[in-house]
Amino acid sequence: MIIGASVHVGDLIFQLVSFVFLLGVIAGVVFLILSLKKRNSKLDSVEQKVDQLLERNKSQSD
Repeated sequence: MIIGASVHVGDLIFQLVSFVFLLGVIAGVVFLILSLKKRNSKLDSVEQKVDQLLERNKSQSD
């Protein structure tokens, strides 16, 4: 048991807010990375479809 130790509500709130902010920053970075990966895969899929349409158009015009 620690003699003379006391918990200040202000310190507790500050630590809680700091912890939530830190978790928010980490979650934001993870969300950003995942959304960029998803966007890249969607762009690749659209590019592939455009290539198919161009090939189809090229073969029909010949």
